[in-house]
Amino acid sequence: MTIKLADLVAGLESEALPGLFADLVRKHRERTGGTGFRTDHNHGSGTTAFGHTLTPGQVRVLSCDAQIIPAVLGTGPEPLDLGRGKRLITPALATYLAMRDGGCTFPGCSMPPAWCDGHHLISWLMGGPTDRHNTALLCRHHHTVVHRYGFIGVVIDGEVRWSRADGTPIGNRPRAG
Repeated sequence: MTIKLADLVAGLESEALPGLFADLVRKHRERTGGTGFRTDHNHGSGTTAFGHTLTPGQVRVLSCDAQIIPAVLGTGPEPLDLGRGKRLITPALATYLAMRDGGCTFPGCSMPPAWCDGHHLISWLMGGPTDRHNTALLCRHHHTVVHRYGFIGVVIDGEVRWSRADGTPIGNRPRAG
């Protein structure tokens, strides 16, 4: 699928984005004199290889389960830079997450590791690495909830803590052992 960076990050606070993307959003806002992004007739949408239109939120959710190769294009369709393509969690990292997290890390959930996905706390799409400090286990339901509502997870002292987008904590309690 393809989507313009401006459409992908529209509505996200640039402070929540890592380095390069925050800088791109800030520079674009300075150039356009505000927060608005000008795009073509598919304003605010992504397109699949089959021509289906997706919202930026759908693109962000699907990016968790896809091989992403970001491409920076010039004023025409010529590629200026192609990014990295590997983002999958290795078997060793999956084992580490199963031992560290013990299952879904969303507060109150008891789904075991085998029923969980590895989630990038800072999205791979936004430059987040695939490592133990930036991944956490989430069951399919909570993986969808985290993306839908923009919940934020961080690893503190080997434990994943969740908060709402406004920073208020979400019932972080240790898992029952």
